[in-house]
Amino acid sequence: MTSAHSMLVRAARGAGLLVLALAAGCQSLVPPTTLDVPYTQEQVWAVAPFANESGVSIVDPFRFADSFMIEATQVDGITMLPVNRVIYAMRTLEMADIRTVNDAMSVMNLLDLDGLVVGSVTVYEPYRPLKLGIAVQLYTRAGGNTWDGQHVRDLADSPVGDTWGGATAGRPVAQSGNVFDSSNHQTLLDLAEYTAGRSEPDSAYGSDLYLVSMDVYARFVCYRLLADLLAQERAQLMPVADASP
Repeated sequence: MTSAHSMLVRAARGAGLLVLALAAGCQSLVPPTTLDVPYTQEQVWAVAPFANESGVSIVDPFRFADSFMIEATQVDGITMLPVNRVIYAMRTLEMADIRTVNDAMSVMNLLDLDGLVVGSVTVYEPYRPLKLGIAVQLYTRAGGNTWDGQHVRDLADSPVGDTWGGATAGRPVAQSGNVFDSSNHQTLLDLAEYTAGRSEPDSAYGSDLYLVSMDVYARFVCYRLLADLLAQERAQLMPVADASP
């Protein structure tokens, strides 16, 4: 009887310690930041294979397109098609890349897309401090897309923090580009906001994981660019929504 009682006591104490450990762990957990869409209906998007304009031959631009697709998949209100579907559509259309609005519209019509993201890797330095430049453009079938020959790389040549808002004539409905330098303090602050809720607090690297691997750092970069595209779309669509009865 005494032995059985001791075993029950030890089990109860163990369960209590487990509950306390879980409670302590939960206190260090925070929900990740999320992105909202300005659309009233579910949108179907896709990402075209990124171009490599970094001058670094080892860059795999398809990998960065996948990173953007993964980040966009996590946004409620957007359904993403795999990058491979866009590659198939481009091959069907005998299209090596997407350089004009007509190219983008042809792909969107074939895949029945609401939106297509076209991007380019402009800077790639995979050693610490990491530095990654990506420029993206968003085309939508509902938007006022007209083409003026502007190349997506031009978007990464502006000072840090610059964006291009509004669906002005001669431009996609939204576009953004920047060079994300992990030695820049603003970049580190933005990264800290992104990693909160997206890293294991007790792991060996913790949030620093995003500063040692270009693959995961690219996810952060794509998140920031996607946030900019959606903010521009919201700025264009909300006045229309406010004017409706």
